Amino acid sequence: MGRKETYMSDEWKVLDPLNRACILPVSEGVKPGTTFSSRYRVGVERVLEELGLPYQPPYWATNGYSYTVAKDDKTLSDYVSRFLKRDLTAKQAHRANGVFYGIPECCIDYFAGGVLDDQEWLRKKNFSFEDSKTEYERLNGSYPEELDYGIPGVTPCKVDCGNALKAFGEYRDVLLEYDREAAEELKLFNQRGYRILSRGNI
Repeated sequence: MGRKETYMSDEWKVLDPLNRACILPVSEGVKPGTTFSSRYRVGVERVLEELGLPYQPPYWATNGYSYTVAKDDKTLSDYVSRFLKRDLTAKQAHRANGVFYGIPECCIDYFAGGVLDDQEWLRKKNFSFEDSKTEYERLNGSYPEELDYGIPGVTPCKVDCGNALKAFGEYRDVLLEYDREAAEELKLFNQRGYRILSRGNI
């Protein structure tokens, strides 16, 4: 079964649409890797195998089995090997995550420049973006629509960051082409506001 046939299958459609929104850009090669949580282990793993996507054996987390999935074996092994190092600083871990998730360098640097173990700092940074988005919409009539298709749990360095908009636009395009329900779920998720803690999907 090819990728397009998998996206049309019943096995694919029973997955959480937000999970599908995380997997599909990786499958289509526009995003290096992703993480997500699901309570349905057998169905998820069958779909990942049909798509030829390597993944780490999942572990049970609060909201389901936690998966780490990559576009190829090298991307997955490079990412996992970084986290086997016990001496990673918070900023190094943040950078490794950012590269794996395909986050633009400027957005990685924006957050790595803060105090990553300070949840209050992260909260203020996140709501500062929401304020900026509201102000941008007030001044321009709307905010860039690409923001509706951003990575759950990831905040761009600024509302009109060209690098983030380009990446999010690519996610939008493949989702609208192959899975409009997943695209709509991601859009609704982001319209509810960017939040540091999502449903375990990145």
